This record gives sequence, C-alpha cells and structure tokens, in this order.
Amino acid sequence: MSIIRMKYPFLDEIAKYAKEHLPEEACGLIAGSEDENGRLITKVYYLTNTDHAEDHFTMDPKEQLAANKGHESKRP
Repeated sequence: MSIIRMKYPFLDEIAKYAKEHLPEEACGLIAGSEDENGRLITKVYYLTNTDHAEDHFTMDPKEQLAANKGHESKRP
C-alpha cells in the first residue's frame, strides 16, 4: 500500500471549501505525483456540485475535463 501525503495548507483549504458549501456535498479532485516515497498531492481542483444536493453529488463534467486536462498537461 502506498502512502498519500498532503501538505497542511491543502488540508485546511479542503476543509474550508467543504464547510463553505454546507449543507450541500462539496466536490473536487486531487492530483499529484508518485515516487519511491509514496504519493504526493500537488493540486486540488474544486468543482461544482451540479445537483446542489445534501445527500449526493454530480461533478460538473466540463470542470472535470478541464481539471484532467490541466493535470495531464503538467505531466512529463
């Protein structure tokens, strides 16, 4: 099993984002890199919950695609 590491500012940002979107489900994607030390989160993408629901979510597909393209363009 690989360890996933995240710097505290990301953790704080994610918690803040989730609290700001209460009572709705907050959505997002995390991206990063992997090496012999494990996995490191290097980017957080905050996405819109298009359902605006408290008990489920659907991430905006255009935002998902943009996040994926943004991450892929940074790969070596």
